[in-house]
Amino acid sequence: MSNTTAETASQLSREARNVQQSLKELQKTCEPWAKEVEFQRKNLRRLYLRLLLLYPYAKETKDVETHLWMSTSHHFISQYKQRILALDRVVFGPPPRHGPRHQQGGPVEYRKLLSRFRQFLAEEERFWIQLVLRFQRTFGLNDAQPALFALGIASGEGEGQPEEGLQNGRNNLGFPPEDGSTDVVPQKSDQRKGQLFILAKALVCLGDLARYKELYNDGGGRPRAGHEDGPAAGPIRPPRGGRGRGRGGGISTSEQMPARERNYERAQRYYEQARLLVPDEGNASHQLAILSMYKKDTFGSLVHYYKALCVLQPYDPATGNMGIILDKALDAWRKSPERPPLTEPRHKVARLKEDVLILHALWRLGVQETRGVGPMHAEQLLRDFKDLVSERIVPPETIREVVILAQGALLKHRKFRDPPVSGHRRSRSSDPDHVRTASASTIESQIASHIIALHRTLMEVGTDELAEKPPEDAAEGDLAQKITAVFRRTLPALRIAGKWLRANIGYVTQRSAPRDNDGRRGRAPSVLIARMDDFWTTYTQFMSALLRTFPLEKLPALTRALEEDIDLAGFIPLKKYLMDRGTERTGGDEHPNDEQLMRIADILEDARSTAADVSGSPILLKGNQFLLRTTAAEAASEAPARENSSNGISDQSIPAIVNVSKAAERTDEDEVIGDAMTDVTRTDDDPVREAGDAFRSGLRTSSSEAGDDEDEIVWNPRPAMSPIAPPALSPVAPPALSPIGPPALSPIAPPVLSPRRPSALSPTGPTVPTALPSPPAVLHQSPARPNFATQTSLPQSPARIAEEPPSVTTPKSSVGQGMTAADLLNSLKTGVPLEPPQRIVSSTHAEALFGTGSR
Repeated sequence: MSNTTAETASQLSREARNVQQSLKELQKTCEPWAKEVEFQRKNLRRLYLRLLLLYPYAKETKDVETHLWMSTSHHFISQYKQRILALDRVVFGPPPRHGPRHQQGGPVEYRKLLSRFRQFLAEEERFWIQLVLRFQRTFGLNDAQPALFALGIASGEGEGQPEEGLQNGRNNLGFPPEDGSTDVVPQKSDQRKGQLFILAKALVCLGDLARYKELYNDGGGRPRAGHEDGPAAGPIRPPRGGRGRGRGGGISTSEQMPARERNYERAQRYYEQARLLVPDEGNASHQLAILSMYKKDTFGSLVHYYKALCVLQPYDPATGNMGIILDKALDAWRKSPERPPLTEPRHKVARLKEDVLILHALWRLGVQETRGVGPMHAEQLLRDFKDLVSERIVPPETIREVVILAQGALLKHRKFRDPPVSGHRRSRSSDPDHVRTASASTIESQIASHIIALHRTLMEVGTDELAEKPPEDAAEGDLAQKITAVFRRTLPALRIAGKWLRANIGYVTQRSAPRDNDGRRGRAPSVLIARMDDFWTTYTQFMSALLRTFPLEKLPALTRALEEDIDLAGFIPLKKYLMDRGTERTGGDEHPNDEQLMRIADILEDARSTAADVSGSPILLKGNQFLLRTTAAEAASEAPARENSSNGISDQSIPAIVNVSKAAERTDEDEVIGDAMTDVTRTDDDPVREAGDAFRSGLRTSSSEAGDDEDEIVWNPRPAMSPIAPPALSPVAPPALSPIGPPALSPIAPPVLSPRRPSALSPTGPTVPTALPSPPAVLHQSPARPNFATQTSLPQSPARIAEEPPSVTTPKSSVGQGMTAADLLNSLKTGVPLEPPQRIVSSTHAEALFGTGSR
């Protein structure tokens, strides 16, 4: 850029700041429509336009489009609105209690002010339309031409002429003359994106102007200006009694007619075109959320607020506004009495939407509020969701939005932290950071588990629908006839859920089980996703059935953006796996059946890509069947398993260690802190712990967290590893086989755990014998933690079972039944080996333990 250009832009910027300050001083004493105020406003606009159009890439031009809107349009709109509201209270409000109204205005002043405001809005709309056209033409933004045609404001359709704003030879709108010798067309991609971003902002401004025009229009049976509710506006009756005495002005009771609903269609079109033009920016979605609130559609407003946040350039005010509507929904839910059962389908859908709002509101409150209520509410929501989807009650767009909301909630929770909610109990611990981390991790676990549960629910419904036989009169080979009405409704949501899984497969697999650690790793609770074993089992069954019913080679390829692609453009959780509108092929509209077949093809393609991710995916595609990788490994090891069975050892009874995070199991934040404090303050010369660490190091595993961080439960891992029906639990507990490589090891019976502090389980020596007796089946549990019932809020994963070897083994001798931690410690200190116990078989106790852990 030349020095002359830089100097001119700097001079314009300084002059604009001086004019803006002068305008502020004038507004303190003058009305918004005063001539001197209007002169300075247009002068300031003229300076901003020169910067924007003549020096677009100068540093002084940064954010000038925002100043143009805020200083010359929005500020004056706010002043008009404040004055109209004040007069509305005088004219339509109750009369003053003492004395007449002095200089407060009346119906005449009210009508004059409304007329001035409407005229101002019309002039502003004309100016911003001309700015959009001039901007698109000056910078050669041909990408915006379809949006302008859709809005009916393209050049040549009325007002879009090159000599904009010229009336009687005067430039009333302040645009600088177009100079063909100056080329400002962007040459770089980032410059072009920046100019498109400014153009989209201008479309949002036009949407705001259209919204204000409708909101302050009281004609045609609409409510009073500035009101969404109330009776239809009518002729204003002057106050009775002279000089303001008696009742205020208004319309008579006989004229009180129900008002018609306001129509914000034009404003919505501006916002939608702005969002489609720049889908990575959240301002337009935020304005769409405001429109939804005008219509009292809180559910739709929440959808748009998440879209405003889950983009590359989020609109930060959406966080606070979202919190307001969720808090209101939660307060209304708490105050409402017991809800009766519903019969009308539309009422059932409305309640489902309300329950979704409540769940998202509970996630904002933290672990104390959500530990009991949140998971139970989520489970009930899933049951209702499945029933309503199966009964064809929920519209397809609502099914899709329920899934989108959960995906957006996870990203928002990880990216935007809500401020603490006042009125809730604070922890007494001196470590509040750990409490916040534990609460955030627990909520993240709940949200991620809910996303997976929604996907699983849709696949369960889909599996049932795929089992339905096609109509008898269906033509042979007509795949569309195999799509039932229920399945058709779920396909967009299934496609979105599958793309989220594909985009986040690493996140899912890494949080399906506790991360490996050495017992000293930090104090941040793990984020765990619940019931992943059930999910992958359902996933393989559904995708296999889908592939058999709809062979991929017979399905049409996805060639253009579908409705959900357009609706979710820029949605970060899907990581651009949707069809880009710019890559769609030209041609006529596809038949609805062909669109559904395209969705199915895309769902299968995503499943194939997920299975091909060998670095993290637990599934694989073999032929036309999706399988768990652990299933394939089991099939390869059937011969050794049969040999072990001939020796009296059954792989069905091999125990495994499942670690349950205490942070996900506690019911009080103080207990979480106390548990973590015990972990970090224990002595470093604990011989029991050191022996256990050394032995686990010898087994090349560090995935079982020692001491107080986790409890260990012995149970049958089969249901978590294979989609095949699980075998019965063997009453005998034979030695466990290590998946890493050491010889067969037998787990010792856990010692009696102290009610004050859980005791670490430790091996007794470094050597490994060739044969060991089976451990006793009587297992003792701490009286402080007697119940290990699997709950929906306690995530467990098959991935950990398949990867982690048993961390509690004895290479020297088994500890006898009833052996205490003190005996074990003395044995380590003195070097005297413990006497091995007799082989004890107790089917009763083994079954009781499994039942205890499965309730």
